[in-house]
Amino acid sequence: MTARIKICGLTRVEDAELAVSLGAEMIGLNFYPPSPRSLTLERADAIRRVIRNRAEVVGVFVNSARSTIELLTRELKLDYLQFHGDENDEAISGWPLKVIRALRMPPVDGERRRLSHLAEAIERSGIAARLPGADIAGAPVGIFGKRVRRDTMLGDGDRIELYRRLIADPKARRRRRSASPRTS
Repeated sequence: MTARIKICGLTRVEDAELAVSLGAEMIGLNFYPPSPRSLTLERADAIRRVIRNRAEVVGVFVNSARSTIELLTRELKLDYLQFHGDENDEAISGWPLKVIRALRMPPVDGERRRLSHLAEAIERSGIAARLPGADIAGAPVGIFGKRVRRDTMLGDGDRIELYRRLIADPKARRRRRSASPRTS
């Protein structure tokens, strides 16, 4: 599995332009209305137009109606859909494009409980089984972009990250992608 650079939550055209110029391969557009980073179709379209085919565009959704997702996919020519809610397998199946699903922590003994530290969360996520061959146990880890130790205590809503060295130059990949014709 190859790591890719994805920047999410952009709300301004100039930020999208900067992210792509610095090597982002994917740009995430948030369509979760309670979020301060949620976009209207008009704003998302302006960002999509400046990105063109220099990066792939991911629509980020939380428990959205299928009709809403279909409309935004069609209007914005999204490359991926990313689901972060309580969507079941049926809701994320049958799309004509690639799908990213947020991993949910499985219940312990039939109920959810607060995890105490990062290492426990990584173990319980089951990511090692989903990524055979990846060095999950030896990978550096972080919370919200800051590298931390595995025994770091977790807070509510912490975003856990696993890091690894890049295996491809993102700027070279972007140049190759820009040179190839876009299909839609």
